[in-house]
Amino acid sequence: MSSRCRRESFPSSGDSEYLTMPDRLVPLCALLLALLARPATAGEATENLHYETAKGKADSYTLDYGSEVLTATGSVTLEYADLTLAADSVTVDFRGNLVSASGGVTVHRREGETDQVLTGQNFSYHFGDQTGQLDEARVAFPPLFFQGKTIRMTGNGMIVEGASFTGCDRPHPHYRLTTRSIEILPGEKATARRAALWWGNRRLFTLPDLTVSLKKGEKRESRKLLPRTLVNGTDLLLLETKLKPRLFPDDGPDKVEIALGASAKQGFRGGLEVTHKTPRLEAALSMSRKSAGADPLNSKVMLNRLPELRANALAYPLFGQRVLGDAELSLGRLREFPSGIESSRRHAVVGLSANVRVPGTALELAVRTHYRRSQYDAGRTYSALGLDLSHRGQLRPNLEAEIGYLTHSVHGSTPFEFDDIDIGRELRLSGDWEVGSRWRVPFRMRYDLDRQTWGNREVGLVRRGHCVEYGFTWDQARSELGLELGFVGL
Repeated sequence: MSSRCRRESFPSSGDSEYLTMPDRLVPLCALLLALLARPATAGEATENLHYETAKGKADSYTLDYGSEVLTATGSVTLEYADLTLAADSVTVDFRGNLVSASGGVTVHRREGETDQVLTGQNFSYHFGDQTGQLDEARVAFPPLFFQGKTIRMTGNGMIVEGASFTGCDRPHPHYRLTTRSIEILPGEKATARRAALWWGNRRLFTLPDLTVSLKKGEKRESRKLLPRTLVNGTDLLLLETKLKPRLFPDDGPDKVEIALGASAKQGFRGGLEVTHKTPRLEAALSMSRKSAGADPLNSKVMLNRLPELRANALAYPLFGQRVLGDAELSLGRLREFPSGIESSRRHAVVGLSANVRVPGTALELAVRTHYRRSQYDAGRTYSALGLDLSHRGQLRPNLEAEIGYLTHSVHGSTPFEFDDIDIGRELRLSGDWEVGSRWRVPFRMRYDLDRQTWGNREVGLVRRGHCVEYGFTWDQARSELGLELGFVGL
């Protein structure tokens, strides 16, 4: 029989015998022509496979014309719509909208701007509802690698069952996380519950919830899964971490964050914050015990929030969207340590921000002005008017930094040290300096223009390994040494 694609090579529409085409790399268009010769059935579902858009090749295939089932074997490649399939054996049920494959399966699926390449052993996929399953499967969303006993495709997403994943591309990764299942939204995020962290063959601990970004082109920093270790005069030794339990749906407006700290001198330090967020408004309820003060210059100041309610109006466009307005209102009762001062606090901030190009130059400045006013017990008030000018950019190929100028005009007084503005006029410099391919120097500096001295200097030295990042930071104002270990890719 000729291997050319000719309609007369096939039996009449009523014949159900099998045809075998053993020639190497026979085009599947012969099958397509035969099926196209069949008259359309009344009431046929519109989501059925469109034969004229499928194409592929194989060493050999057999066709059951009556049941419209194709079985291809030997280096099979099939392309249809946004799916490309390669395997040792492929079966296509055109009437049932189903394709299945086995042996060295590779599935290439495109969703929008996201390419998905999955590998495994046994595969089935239904084109009607766009659901499928791949066994002993692997999928990569660089720099992350996922594998599991089964990957189930669910429309635009997938679920990896019996899963493990890592950001380390070595055959035997330094670290990995294992969990019963991971929900993946390609191009968006991956979410796992009760993920166990492993270092080599040693299980370290289990994380209640973990969400990892899969957004393409997003700048990634190493993930701090282990508690941060701090050495300072206030705590002597402090271990701190943050948890974000999934008490509400991931795509819902409500979130919970728990801060946990264990201090050698202060005991438990931490708190709970519940937030509700809409596109224009964020509301939060906070409770805490000996949490850090807002300003890092107040190194020994800690706060109890008993509790505090806060509402933020977010980035409201004004003047033809050239200016963004924001506002914050908070109400609560606070106790400050070590002074022991306690007072109610009613706090309001309104601000305007815009990007302004400097005339005659290509320099663009971020400009923000704000007014804040706080009221305390016994009618005490404190207010400040501030102006902030800043520019962030790539100063050198290996140096990204932000330079800013901030000034305040202050009236009244506050009973709290954390609430006080320490520097009236200051210059700020912060950024990351890449030193070679392995080292990074993060820094943040504040210079007091009135006192002509450094208000604070924070600097670190971080080494990037193949799969982990580790180093230290030093905070001058707090006299605090921080030790950190991060996992690359997460």
